[in-house]
Amino acid sequence: MEVNGTAGRVLVEDTVKRFTFSRAGDEVREVWEAGYLNDIGREFHRTFDGHADALLCALRAGEEPPVHARAGRRALALAHAAIQSFQDGARVAVQ
Repeated sequence: MEVNGTAGRVLVEDTVKRFTFSRAGDEVREVWEAGYLNDIGREFHRTFDGHADALLCALRAGEEPPVHARAGRRALALAHAAIQSFQDGARVAVQ
């Protein structure tokens, strides 16, 4: 998945393989990639289970979740905009 915006660009190559972040106006990009021998970090189901476990532990303890719901809402807005952009063949502004 590739998302381009006024602040930069994000390229996701498989959800657990590699992320590339490029900020607008910056010649240096940031890359996150799971280590070759990091089997847990490279497997979607294990990482998902780990996030779900951390969320449930936080909720049971009455603590803030590790990732706030605002981040999920923002991700959903970006996903909807990406679908609309694909369907319309045009850029879509995301607030």
